[in-house]
Parts: sequence; structure tokens; C-alpha cells
Amino acid sequence: MRTVFKASLWAVCAAFVVLMTPPAYAAPQMNFDFSMTDTTGNVSGTVTGEIFGLTANTTSSASSVEVFSWPAGMANPDSVTTPLTLTGTPVDNSFTISSGALTAANYEISSADSNVQLRLDVGGTGSGPNAFTLNNFTNEVQSGNGFSGVTYTPAPEPGSVAICLVGAAILLTFRVRKHKNNGLGTAGPAV
Repeated sequence: MRTVFKASLWAVCAAFVVLMTPPAYAAPQMNFDFSMTDTTGNVSGTVTGEIFGLTANTTSSASSVEVFSWPAGMANPDSVTTPLTLTGTPVDNSFTISSGALTAANYEISSADSNVQLRLDVGGTGSGPNAFTLNNFTNEVQSGNGFSGVTYTPAPEPGSVAICLVGAAILLTFRVRKHKNNGLGTAGPAV
């Protein structure tokens, strides 16, 4: 029984290592959560979202951007739901990562019907506008100008979450086995 358990454990560990090992040619990808709170727009509140597919330690383009929430006070066109994946070709799409931190942004995208627009430090000058608008610019959350007008934090990678879950499962398995081997939970000799 113990041999089967060890063999199973080794097989699971080996499969996990193989699945978690990125291809040799792939540059590390990072995702960043963002948050901007209105300071100069006409709707108070906070907009949150995530920037996907940035290449670590260089300047690269996002593969996609999603907006997860915006203030309830924004009149919402029926076609706009959360999470909102911004589609189309961005006017600007440049992000710089250094030592795991997002250090510069220049991003602007509008929907084809102009109902939705997202701007993050447009122009990449450190003083460009940051805004999220709905309904053809009728409602706008604007967090002031510049890179510092938006908070960026690295999003947890799915691989790191998987590693934590596998580690917890292995520890739990050993704990249960130790508990059984100590004779706890088994009936003793009749007295």
C-alpha cells in the first residue's frame, strides 16, 4: 500500500512539474490589475479591471484588457455588461514592466460605436489623461492625468495558485496518513 502511495505521489509531482514548465521559447507573461478613482470626471466612483499578456521586463502590448467594475452612477448602455472585454484595435497599446512592476502605460481604445472608451496615460508622457467613459462621453470617471493617476498591481498567476493548491493537497494527504498511522480513530482491543 505504501509503495503504491509513493508511486502515485511521484507521478503527480512529475506531471505537475511538466505542466507548469513553460516552453523554452516563451517569455514570461504578466497580468496587472488596475484601479482608477474619479477626481475630475462627472461620475464619482472607481473603475477596476485587468491588463493581460504583458511581457516581463520590457515594453510590450497588452493582449487584452477587461473592465470588471465601474460606478453605478454611470448610465449603462444595454450592450455593456461586466466583465467588459475591450475589443477592436487600440489607438495606443504600450506598457513597460521593470523588475515585476508596471512603470509606464500608454493605452487608448474605443468601441466601434464610441459607447465605451478607456484611456491610461494617453501619450505615455507621464501626464496623459486616464479615463473610462460610457454613452459617447456622457458619463466619465477621470482620475487625473499621468501614470500615477491609476494604481497598478501584479495579478496572481494561475500557475502560482495551482502550486499552492497542490502543496496544500500533499500536506493534507501526509497529515491524514500520519493520523491513521498513529492509531487514532481506530478501535482498540476490547477490555
